[in-house]
Amino acid sequence: MTGEVVNVRATPEGQIVTRLNAGTSVRATAVQGAWYAVSFTKDGVAYGTAQKPAFMHTSLVSCP
Repeated sequence: MTGEVVNVRATPEGQIVTRLNAGTSVRATAVQGAWYAVSFTKDGVAYGTAQKPAFMHTSLVSCP
């Protein structure tokens, strides 16, 4: 991830559901336009599921 704190959204350009600190690892599971669907666990909560979808703008994610 790039940026100090990155917003994670429920839908592309949608409501912010959480924020992640720089250096946090996420798994990109799909691409939707300029957005990645991502999965990760934060504070024991799994994001990137049908119940808790998670999206990050592609400009904020760096891939190895």
